[in-house]
Amino acid sequence: MPIQIDMHDTPEAVELRFQGNVDLQNVEAVRVKLAEAAEKKAAAYVLDFGGVDFVDSAGLGALVTFHKNCKSAKIRVLRVNDRVRRLFQITRLDSIFALDG
Repeated sequence: MPIQIDMHDTPEAVELRFQGNVDLQNVEAVRVKLAEAAEKKAAAYVLDFGGVDFVDSAGLGALVTFHKNCKSAKIRVLRVNDRVRRLFQITRLDSIFALDG
């Protein structure tokens, strides 16, 4: 299933809403949208994963690159399901991304 990523700016952060899996099949679209967001040089980013069921290593790589490109910005990942949360914990990415429900 192709991923859909909607981005909009708020006074507090750049918000990205993901609908679809963050995986090898969709990673190029994810990279492009995250690079576009990083160019905004916001102080904070919110990634809404409410529509994400699955993340693989390619998706994690895109997220790590996004984190590096955002320098000191705060990045929160919202509405993470248990499977994705566990992946963030196993890979210790929960130490660089704030995970909320």
